[in-house]
Amino acid sequence: MSGNLYKSFLVFSFCTLLLNCGGSSKSLFYNDNYSIAKRNDYKLVVLPSPDSNGVYFDEALSYEFEDISSNLSIESMKNLRENIIDNVDFRILLNKASSLQYPDTAITYIPNLLEVLTEDEFILMRRFLNDPDLVLFPKFLFSRYSREFVYAGAFCRLFDMHNGELIYDDVTVVPIPASELEYEDALYYPLAAGIKSDFQMLFWIPFIEGDSTRIIER
Repeated sequence: MSGNLYKSFLVFSFCTLLLNCGGSSKSLFYNDNYSIAKRNDYKLVVLPSPDSNGVYFDEALSYEFEDISSNLSIESMKNLRENIIDNVDFRILLNKASSLQYPDTAITYIPNLLEVLTEDEFILMRRFLNDPDLVLFPKFLFSRYSREFVYAGAFCRLFDMHNGELIYDDVTVVPIPASELEYEDALYYPLAAGIKSDFQMLFWIPFIEGDSTRIIER
């Protein structure tokens, strides 16, 4: 089974399971050997979603991520969306970066943005994003309605923007009581909260707040 087919099968199976028993997240890739340079402050870019209701998703993600830590600054998603709309070269780079694929059976292999971007393109992408330490690619995946719940899901990839390494690739699915969804865009806030929780559990706590051996001098 090819990598893309395997991922699709895995996500479908995982989402089906969640539809039966509640929401959670699943790591499709996790860079357990990752380490990050020691800094007083870290800068994160959460990229605007390319989906049709992306503005609602942007607002929810901005709201959830703004208070993670005083040591983490977040680039304005509104400004990023405007820059993406106005700059064709920026859009081309982001499309190339989001096209990264990797084999599911590899054990020691670490996916890297430099596989799909040249070094000059990687530097240019950093410049477009105002030189962040990290970039999160969220993509709204689906919403599915049942009698009592709406299930919302999204893929997220977190990259180190100094060396291009993929830190994690996961899918988050959350169940939302249908009675709480007075407006269609309301489902984005619980989903954004789930994405924030994954970021904290998969990256911020283990790599920044938890294990000091993962923070190295560079």
